[in-house]
Amino acid sequence: MFDISTLEITDTAKYHVTAADGTEQFDDKGREVTITIAGPGTDKAMRAQHVRDEKQATRSVALLTGKSQKNAEEAKRVERAEFLAAITESFDNFTYGGKAGYEAYKALYLNPKLGHIADGVEKTFNDRGNFMPASSTNSPSTSATSAG
Repeated sequence: MFDISTLEITDTAKYHVTAADGTEQFDDKGREVTITIAGPGTDKAMRAQHVRDEKQATRSVALLTGKSQKNAEEAKRVERAEFLAAITESFDNFTYGGKAGYEAYKALYLNPKLGHIADGVEKTFNDRGNFMPASSTNSPSTSATSAG
């Protein structure tokens, strides 16, 4: 019988930081520059999504009741940065702005000139396939029966 739990996603994934042209980045020692993010199935990510949803709902109610926010676009940009910062576990092999932890993560995601990185992290998070465990070959080898 197939054990469906073997399809569970992992708790984290890595986003490989790229330049705006898609070139993967490496530090001065040749190590990949990555961002480790919490997966959609983790408590951390679910809490972050709940906070984001609450803020979006508050903004929607304000619009419906005529109390629209003057800077709705800026509020959405900040909410996105806060969400991405909340799901970020670590910056790997790089630093940003002399800050550490959440403050560094949020600052990077707020920088419009580094928006391609925020886009990449968000895209990675939204594709659960990025959180699949490393595959192990369970199928029998056919090389013994193949001509060759």
